[in-house]
Amino acid sequence: MFDGPDPVSAEFVVLITVFGLVMGSFLGTVAERLPKGQSIVFGRSHCDHCGTVLRLWQLIPVAGWIGQFGLCHFCKARISPIYLVMELGAAAVCVWSVAAVPQAILIPSVALGWILLTLAVMDWRHLLLSDALTLPLLGSGLVIAWIFWPQRFGDHVLGALGGGTLLFGINAAYRRLRRKDGLGLGDVKLAGAAGAWLGFEGLPTVFVIASSAALFALLVRRMSGTMIAWNAKVAFGSYLCLGTWIVWLYGPIAWG
Repeated sequence: MFDGPDPVSAEFVVLITVFGLVMGSFLGTVAERLPKGQSIVFGRSHCDHCGTVLRLWQLIPVAGWIGQFGLCHFCKARISPIYLVMELGAAAVCVWSVAAVPQAILIPSVALGWILLTLAVMDWRHLLLSDALTLPLLGSGLVIAWIFWPQRFGDHVLGALGGGTLLFGINAAYRRLRRKDGLGLGDVKLAGAAGAWLGFEGLPTVFVIASSAALFALLVRRMSGTMIAWNAKVAFGSYLCLGTWIVWLYGPIAWG
């Protein structure tokens, strides 16, 4: 989708990686608190089990989790590894962006990757995609398109409308047949956000990647011996996030 990355210094890579680790700690809190209706601004970080406020050294990204051996220092309860995953994932988004996109679009790329990562983890753990993230993601995609590709702005508007409308229509048809929702409205809004960032032409590839990844994950679980009911819920938003990220960095498949 882009011409290619610009050369950067090793110091810059280290700096942005550290920044990603720190940001990942906050994003982990967002992914866990928003679905529970908890504030992500007020209230100090604390153990989810005993409620003890964490000390500064326990909040150091990666090192804090490893230093406590994944257990609360106070009550010895298991600390969810999701915080470690978010810290490493946010840092990976930074490095991946540096390696894939030019510096002119680096900040929007990192921001997009962080929000997609947060939404993917949120949906995977709670089967929820918060409006507090999907709606700003949709709006910011149109703003980025207007700033960087004004001549293609109409395609991005069409993508936002088309992505949301397509999944809304699929869910409406499923509901008519099965008398229940097959997709959540969060998926509809996320698809609209994907179209806003990528344009209409990027959506088919997003859906192909998302559907293929979801099917592959189900097959792996089935082959590992996990029984999966035909009506089991799937965190499809997580796979939409993956597809959006891949197409943003590398562009859509050239169909035909």
